[in-house]
This record gives sequence, C-alpha cells and structure tokens, in this order.
Amino acid sequence: MGGDDPMQEKQQFQILAVVLVVSYTALAAALYFVHTPHIRLGLGLLAVLPMLLSSVRLSVIEHALKYVQPHRYPRRFWRLRECVDDVLGEIRRLNRIAVDVQQGVRAQEEASEMMDEIEERLIGLIGDIRASAGEESPAPPEAARAQSGPPMGQPLPGSA
Repeated sequence: MGGDDPMQEKQQFQILAVVLVVSYTALAAALYFVHTPHIRLGLGLLAVLPMLLSSVRLSVIEHALKYVQPHRYPRRFWRLRECVDDVLGEIRRLNRIAVDVQQGVRAQEEASEMMDEIEERLIGLIGDIRASAGEESPAPPEAARAQSGPPMGQPLPGSA
C-alpha cells in the first residue's frame, strides 16, 4: 500500500468499501434466512473476517488519502508577485495614514500630501503590474533558498 500513487490507493479504497458492504449484506442475509444455529454461526464468522480486514485497511487508506499533499508547482511570476506585494504595502500605508487622521495623530494637510504621493506610486505600480503580467522571472535568491529547504545535513528549523 505504501508508495502507491493516489489514484491506485483510491481504487483500493473503493474495492475495500465494496467488500465491506458485501460482507455486511452477506451477514444480514445469513442471519435472516438461515435458521440452523451451526450454519448461521459459520456463515457469520466467514462474513466477519472480510469485514475486519477491510475495515482495518480502510482506516489506514482514509488516513493516507487525508494527508496526501498535491504536487505544488513552483512560482513562476516572481516580478508580478513583487509588484502586487508593493501595491498591497502602499494600500496598507494609505489606510494607516487615514486612520491616523481620524484619530487625530496626524494633521490633515500632511496626510493629504502623503496620500497624494502614495496615489502616484500606486499608479506607477499598476503600470509595472501590467508590464510584468505573464512575464516569467527567476526567483530572488532568498525565495529560492526558502523553496528548496535547508542545505543537506542541516536540521529542519524547529526540529533540534
């Protein structure tokens, strides 16, 4: 079971689920239609065996399927991501300034000038976003390290 691809595990899960349902149906039929105690006992034990085996396997498969991680594709549009992050940063600054004005921490004239500057930068950033849309770019060095994990022989962060 271990190391199988998720599609094969899903098929095995479906087969075991069918086996479990058929076993329950056979047990119910044996208990309802057979009136001889010894035959009823024998058929009941025969039906319980596949139920036990499939239920144990099902719980293991369910657990494995629950934690199977889909393949994660590496980010390709780094420049676009940086532009979007910059836009979000400017919007946060704009909001912070507006809240400061509402709370009386900053003067209206000063805030208005700062907001105009932010608006001009945002317009420029929108142009950058338009220019970098669809353009693949290599990852910055710090992002490439973060995606690849620690160097060989180094423990994972927090595992020491």
